[in-house]
Amino acid sequence: MLFHRVFRIALVSCSLMPASAYTTGAALASAPVVILSAEALGVNVAVSVEPSRAGRCYFSESSFVWGAEDSCPRHYIREMSINIEGRPTFVPLSVFSDLGNPTQVSVRRGKDRSQFVIDLHGGDAATSYLAFISVRNGEVASRRVVSKTFPKEAYEVTQYRWNRTSK
Repeated sequence: MLFHRVFRIALVSCSLMPASAYTTGAALASAPVVILSAEALGVNVAVSVEPSRAGRCYFSESSFVWGAEDSCPRHYIREMSINIEGRPTFVPLSVFSDLGNPTQVSVRRGKDRSQFVIDLHGGDAATSYLAFISVRNGEVASRRVVSKTFPKEAYEVTQYRWNRTSK
């Protein structure tokens, strides 16, 4: 499978719709691995969050990570799984690999019945962000990450295009 990634740096507005289900990650500080999860609309999302090891950063120091500024995040997403009506969906590493310090995940209906959106909150104070992961027709279609502090100035959009093969 191939995907095409598109980045845009321009003005955009962002509004968060009410979530139908969510779990918060309040126990992140004490647990070795925490699963943030949401289930709604026949969709189950599980995000495995792990604390960073002392003195070890999983990213280059020059890399940008949402939820951490000029440092390694305290927690990172080790794995993300999406199951639609019991069937697993392929989730590219680029959907979650640069989202540090996640705190909450929720699922809501998209624009039509073939689409749903996963809202992933993360960061703290000035590093807070909101990631919108759109799944359409059973495949990850796009990801939009927006700074909660500067939503019109700091954001990233990634679109995924899949080559389909007949079976």
